[in-house]
Amino acid sequence: CGESLDADEVAEHSRRCVSVDAVVPTSAAECLEELSKTDPSWGAIVDLLQEASMENIARYRYSLRLKRLWRIKPSGVLQQHESEVAALGKATRLFYGASLADAESIACGGFKMPESSGTFGKGVYLAPCPLKAASLAPEESWLPLAKRMITRPWAALKKENGHLLLCDVYLGKTMTLRSKNTDFDPTEDLKGGWLRDNLGLGDYDSVYAPGGFFGAVSVAEYVVYRVQQALPRYLLEFENVY
Repeated sequence: CGESLDADEVAEHSRRCVSVDAVVPTSAAECLEELSKTDPSWGAIVDLLQEASMENIARYRYSLRLKRLWRIKPSGVLQQHESEVAALGKATRLFYGASLADAESIACGGFKMPESSGTFGKGVYLAPCPLKAASLAPEESWLPLAKRMITRPWAALKKENGHLLLCDVYLGKTMTLRSKNTDFDPTEDLKGGWLRDNLGLGDYDSVYAPGGFFGAVSVAEYVVYRVQQALPRYLLEFENVY
């Protein structure tokens, strides 16, 4: 709500700063606007999907084709989230894979912190590479899998489609981690320490995990620990092209 926070106040701030006036839309129709292929955003996102996938196409062995696109209307909650993190600087565009139901829920009301820990603790994990995010996005039912098991058993696990959120993510000052730490506690572990304090650099706001042999993950990802830092802007329906 505009005040300066210590690290151990972040969780409480996230709870109490959601104003009762920031009404969450009750249906996807209220927060999503479908765009046609003639909309300038369509071409820009097609180009982004291609460019951001280029480095890892050989790893995943498929590309993504955009099928449908929705612009997310900024609800009161999302606008409030953005105002709370604007001081962190310019946003970075990152991808998040999800089921359609989860993607619509996030589009309307923003992200929620997960109950279980990931590679770097409990946070929102997003990827600069859409292929990585797409690999985590489930198909909408078991029927495509069942059909492939009958008609193409050798390719049964090759998913055909899914959904992505393209988000503006306010990373702020990013800590680089190369080792897995499921017990990562942002209230303590994002503290900068005495050297950063003496240099006036302050604490960190997010985690960056570089991909590769010497990292904890194969393909790079970012983690934020406040839901306000990840703002969904577009919902994408894609199909995998093998």
